[in-house]
Amino acid sequence: MTDGDYDAVGLTSADLASFDQSKIHEALAAHASPVPTFELYKVNRAGTSFAVIRVHEFAEVPIICARDVPVEKDPRDPHLELALRQGAIYVRTAGAQSVEIRSEAAMRELLGRAVRRTRETFLVQLAHVLAGRSPASPPSAAGPYDDVISAALGSFAESAATSPHGHWEVTVQPFPLVARRIPVDALLKRLGDSSVSLRGWPLPDVGTIERFDDAIGSASDWGQHHERWRFACSGLFVYAFRLSSDENPDYRGDLLVRDVLYTLTEITEFAKRLYGDDSTVESIALTVDLKGLEGRRLVDGPNVFAAYRHPSFARAATLDRTRLVSAADQIALEWTRELLFAMGYGGDRNVLEERQTEFLAGTFVRGR
Repeated sequence: MTDGDYDAVGLTSADLASFDQSKIHEALAAHASPVPTFELYKVNRAGTSFAVIRVHEFAEVPIICARDVPVEKDPRDPHLELALRQGAIYVRTAGAQSVEIRSEAAMRELLGRAVRRTRETFLVQLAHVLAGRSPASPPSAAGPYDDVISAALGSFAESAATSPHGHWEVTVQPFPLVARRIPVDALLKRLGDSSVSLRGWPLPDVGTIERFDDAIGSASDWGQHHERWRFACSGLFVYAFRLSSDENPDYRGDLLVRDVLYTLTEITEFAKRLYGDDSTVESIALTVDLKGLEGRRLVDGPNVFAAYRHPSFARAATLDRTRLVSAADQIALEWTRELLFAMGYGGDRNVLEERQTEFLAGTFVRGR
């Protein structure tokens, strides 16, 4: 913008290209602790280019200046003036100025906010414990279904659905175990009635059906979609499908924020539809495991985050039917935030929740 009249003249192509998320992160890491969470957006409005940097409020601990930064001035001037002071905390005022906190009242307000944020984190961790899982190391599926799950996943192992480059593995396990909860000839209708179709295709998809004495299975390969599932009379559902974005040359090898949010939301919505009103089910164990993550970059529109260093991301929850019905979308949102945070994304929960609400309502904008 121009000084004085604030005319939005935009940036040249060279100036726009100079805004690099990694370099900004490095500069912040050298001057602030902890490193602020931010997002860089490059937008074009009516042919004019702009760089927009959105800086989020601290998560728990206020951000402190890590080093002195002197004001640029004549080197012969002996008077040292600081643009930033080591150990200081800066806030943004209503007048769009960055100022150091100096008053007792302002510091008390900031500390109160930090206490509230820390309490929120504690409550999330407590919710994880009450849900039957540890936030640090979520439990794997364990119990009477183990052998059947292993056999099903083993049968999927050589298929197009389980590419080593990236795929999801999902189980829905109803309890108590009832061997013949659903008649074999009712399985396909039960699955069709529970499927979720929010993006123009169903999850799960019904492809070539294979029938067993106590289960049915499906193999589906079309377009960008490759998946396998098995649905047993006990109600156990085992599912594997490839990351469809890997079939798109523009995104191959990356992980899209919208796909994580939408996929986890579809999975939890499917589990809710499958067992939310089944009186024979007291609770379910829901597990998700996203494999082939190592080396993948997280992408959100124009923003690209550092490559992930771990091979997979797994979560599991045990839910009674009441919580399954009332909190399925919140569980998907929690798991999305945990994965994105682990990959360096610090996006606002409200933004993700808004996207999820639009998605569930069928009003989402494709490509967001």
